[in-house]
Amino acid sequence: MYADNLQNWNLVFNSTAELKKSLIENKTGKRQIQDKWICFLFYNEKLYAFEEMCPHQQKSLLGAQCINGDIVCPFHQYKFNLQTGCGHDLSLQTYPIKKESDRYYIQLF
Repeated sequence: MYADNLQNWNLVFNSTAELKKSLIENKTGKRQIQDKWICFLFYNEKLYAFEEMCPHQQKSLLGAQCINGDIVCPFHQYKFNLQTGCGHDLSLQTYPIKKESDRYYIQLF
């Protein structure tokens, strides 16, 4: 990856092996990136990232599962589309993930 491509991207996992060791398939985990807590989900061999707090009642999405492409809040079962963050007339902030040379990067806004 060229240095120009790294601007505004933060390294999350150094390899797919590290990712699979850190996250349980189809269950959220979280990491602090800069000053934000971000939830990560490895689903269907792809990594997704979104804000930690559910926009419904500001409960943590840590431990949430993905069902049919939707993140399901473990507290109130509100569902949000994994790719768009849309659900229940609310929006869950999602973040782009880039995989380069087996390393995973997130772009925060």
